[in-house]
Amino acid sequence: MTASDVPGTISEAAGSNDLRSILDLLPFLPPSSIDGEAAARAVENLVRRATAEAIADFDAWYREHPYWGPPRPSWNEMRLGSIEAWVRAFPATVAVATCHGNGFIREKAVRALSETNEGFELPFLLLRLNDWVPQVRFVAMRAVEARLTIPHVPHWIRALGVLERAFAGRRSDHAWLRGPVNALLADEASRGALEDGLARGSLGVRRACLGVALTLKEPGRFLHLALHDPDPVTSGRASVALCATLEGAPLRDVLAVLRRGNARARCLALETTCRRFPADARSALLAGLVDRTTSVRELARFLWTKTGHPNLDFAQFYRDELRVAKGEPFAAALRGIAETGSIQDVPIFLAHVDHPNARVREASILGIGRCDGARHTDIFTAALADPNLRVAKAAYRYARLYLGRGAVSRCRRF
Repeated sequence: MTASDVPGTISEAAGSNDLRSILDLLPFLPPSSIDGEAAARAVENLVRRATAEAIADFDAWYREHPYWGPPRPSWNEMRLGSIEAWVRAFPATVAVATCHGNGFIREKAVRALSETNEGFELPFLLLRLNDWVPQVRFVAMRAVEARLTIPHVPHWIRALGVLERAFAGRRSDHAWLRGPVNALLADEASRGALEDGLARGSLGVRRACLGVALTLKEPGRFLHLALHDPDPVTSGRASVALCATLEGAPLRDVLAVLRRGNARARCLALETTCRRFPADARSALLAGLVDRTTSVRELARFLWTKTGHPNLDFAQFYRDELRVAKGEPFAAALRGIAETGSIQDVPIFLAHVDHPNARVREASILGIGRCDGARHTDIFTAALADPNLRVAKAAYRYARLYLGRGAVSRCRRF
């Protein structure tokens, strides 16, 4: 690499959001020149922008992957002097040294990093709680313990994404940490940071924040915030908690949100409606019977028989729906016939095997296969070439059942 290439290399690495780009910057450290200063600042920016989860992933990758570039800098022989001096100028760069493969360097870096108090260092310190060198673990433990304070709560929220990884480590007993961390984050003074973590944190942070919120006596506002989270695990846990604790109109409002959610949310809404609002159960079950998702339809049929409603011929119900439904409800009704019908419904399915809607074609194939598949293997064979993968998979399922694996072994789509 020529001198003219150096600024471009540093700029390219600095513009990346991947912490692994730090390896491209290491040869320019320590900052003995203008380029060295730029490289150090680039490392600082990369580290400070990274999530705690990204730091944990980098830690594992950095130690396990060999490095074939120019020699890495000697953290013990920097031009600024000792690593303690280095941490005052570029603390986030020293944080990278806590991931070094040499235990002596890790210990020295952790000890130096513990003298900083900016908060970005907490994920690095938590990772070292499971270090295989006892001296490193001890220094990290003392540094983490010193940060169990209210001013550090925002940094603890940010680090929640790796906290469970730290707790899962078996090189040391972390019982001393779990209780104080939970108490700290559940403190009244931490509520603002907890809400911010639920609203804007990474996936791991939001899930962990919800776990803390569920331990509070009045978690309502946190649960309502988590209810709209794009992560189905977070929103699902919040939904269950709200359905178990709310009553009356507030619960109805939550159920209205769940009915617009994913299949698991709609199942929860249907089950909760039947249990808590029996007067609304019939209309909710009728809507569930023609839901677009199989699991919701199955639950609706099960609850219909368990909640004291008159016996209903589900196949005939779906046949009646098919006569008036259009669009998505039509496909759901046809799928309902496929799930509950009999051989007498095969002509209905045959009439729609070439329908322009892929969901209708899929339902037709599934209905033929379930009701009279042995006599219509030619339809499955033809549908294996369907441009829609869901239709082809449905055909493959019954072609394999009725024709044998060998007859469809040349279908390379599966």
